[in-house]
Amino acid sequence: MTQGETADPWFVARMALTASLVAAESTFRIWTRSAKLFASHAPAIMALSRDASSTSNDSTKVQAQLRDEVLGLARDVAMLGWLEARRAIDELDTRTRDGRATTDGPTRPQRAKQ
Repeated sequence: MTQGETADPWFVARMALTASLVAAESTFRIWTRSAKLFASHAPAIMALSRDASSTSNDSTKVQAQLRDEVLGLARDVAMLGWLEARRAIDELDTRTRDGRATTDGPTRPQRAKQ
């Protein structure tokens, strides 16, 4: 804040409202994209579940495949959640930035590994 400027009395309220909206949007995106992932994996998981429950000689092999399929789905959902959280943070940063800062380049200094 420069000399002569006054603090914005609505800053905290706007920040809380904006954060709530970004969180709601992010949650909705995660939910819809996760539902699509579940729908795409469901047929394979259902078939493997049926086959793994049988008493055939291949049941241990099918159980391993089922485990791999479920873990793959869990990894996909976790990655989706991580990506959406990063997107939400960037959106919150953009939406709460005042007009003084530029958004053309990186918003924070990048450190190089040494």
